Amino acid sequence: ARGYDFQEVITKSTVWLANNQNEDGSMYNWYNNSNVVLEKQGDATAQAVRIWCCVDKDKYSENIEKATNFLKTLQSNRGGLAYNKNSEGKISRDINSWVSMFAVQALMWQLHKADKEWIV
Repeated sequence: ARGYDFQEVITKSTVWLANNQNEDGSMYNWYNNSNVVLEKQGDATAQAVRIWCCVDKDKYSENIEKATNFLKTLQSNRGGLAYNKNSEGKISRDINSWVSMFAVQALMWQLHKADKEWIV
């Protein structure tokens, strides 16, 4: 996006995400699609945290905190995060690399300044 002004779209997107966040802090896997089963997804939730951190983590601090609390519910005792609460493997919850990577970066950006050059 270098050299292009997407600020208006980004601002509207962050507001949309905040308005569509579930009470438990999660984000659904789909919106405006009645043909799918809605599930609260770790990847979409972690992505929302990254976006809020990039745009204005003070303004979205409440959303970030709620989302982080939801992501904690997906933690495995073996490390990493599950895709969603229904994500089961043969032995224990299925660990999802994307959710885990997005969440780690989101948490780092929550603690420090977001570095858009290093977005996963």
